[in-house]
Amino acid sequence: MPLDSTFAVEPHQMRDIRIEAETSHEVLCWARVREIAGARRGGIQVHGFVETLKGNQLEDFDRKPVNALGNSAWALLEREVEGQQVYILNASEKPIGMTFCVSNKPIVTECRHKGKNALHHVAKPRQAVLLNVKKFRQKYFIVEASEPGHTIIELFNDDPGHRRVYTSETSISFDASDPPGN
Repeated sequence: MPLDSTFAVEPHQMRDIRIEAETSHEVLCWARVREIAGARRGGIQVHGFVETLKGNQLEDFDRKPVNALGNSAWALLEREVEGQQVYILNASEKPIGMTFCVSNKPIVTECRHKGKNALHHVAKPRQAVLLNVKKFRQKYFIVEASEPGHTIIELFNDDPGHRRVYTSETSISFDASDPPGN
């Protein structure tokens, strides 16, 4: 999956960037989009999605663009994260420490208390961490990062995506200006 580290898009143009590779397991990836200095703010539109192919069924899931959050700790309600996948990205250029715990209080420093069963993890620069959250008996799932402003948190679930099934009757047509193999 080698990619150039930077892609440029000229004004009023579009660029389709596909990150793909044959794998026997899921691969997480992400992209950082930046506007160059002096560009009109809000001039870039980004659309992302994940595709999975199983047999003759192609399924895609929309992924909306998000920004790194300015705070360094979050208390997420149990009913919002139970059964979800919590995707946490260290968007910085240096490692950050992450701490996870559950609590009945929405106080983000709860993980620091002695006797609290907290999970500690160091995320490498630009590394994503994916947690499958099962049922727990307390009200809040707490996430604390050692550096503010460099963390992205998203919740994903196993809801079905947009599915397309292809058969031997299915035909794929190409625009004459873009023949196959280009």
